[in-house]
Amino acid sequence: MKKVLFILAIGISFSFMPETNIGSANSETEQSAFCEGWEEGYKSGWCYEIFNCYEPYIPMCPYPDWQEDNWKGGYNRGFIQGLEDRNK
Repeated sequence: MKKVLFILAIGISFSFMPETNIGSANSETEQSAFCEGWEEGYKSGWCYEIFNCYEPYIPMCPYPDWQEDNWKGGYNRGFIQGLEDRNK
């Protein structure tokens, strides 16, 4: 009976602890850096080798792939996508 009460007391005490999202701020920062790179890369890819190019409508930022969660990864992926979309 003492074990049941002890386990119940621990469970109740953990239920009142505030939730912490460890790493969520880091992932949000990485996502925003990736998306900033995506936008710049898409514009650059769309206007690649075109003089006096008008900026296109930029599609929504995709989720980064594994080890692609920084500005450079977003830029590279956006550049390729912008170039492909222009050539369609």
